[in-house]
Amino acid sequence: MSERTQARARTRAYGGARLAWGAWMLAAPRAVLRSAGVAADDTTVEVSTRVLGARDVAQGLASLAVPDAGILHLGRWVDLAHLATMLALAAGSPRLRRPALLSAASAAAWAGLQHRLVQMAAPDSR
Repeated sequence: MSERTQARARTRAYGGARLAWGAWMLAAPRAVLRSAGVAADDTTVEVSTRVLGARDVAQGLASLAVPDAGILHLGRWVDLAHLATMLALAAGSPRLRRPALLSAASAAAWAGLQHRLVQMAAPDSR
């Protein structure tokens, strides 16, 4: 299997995982929140979880449809922007601090994974 084929397969695997994660957030936000130890009785947090789930589904589908470094770079920037906004929210809202920090951690993990996938696809360009 060529390096390009392997890179595309890894990107598709990432896309599938991202799609599954987003689908869970979209379909069962209260279960996601409870599993993270966040009170699932806050409508704002529940709706935000669904919106973020929809974005994760979109990023997963994009990575499945266009499994290349360009889509991973774009997704990484989206996740880094999300990370920054969640850190700002955590700093400014004691009530939303825990869900914001968990969302920031998730965004950081996805961004890190995308960065690593790009590195693996082009090992000579580090």
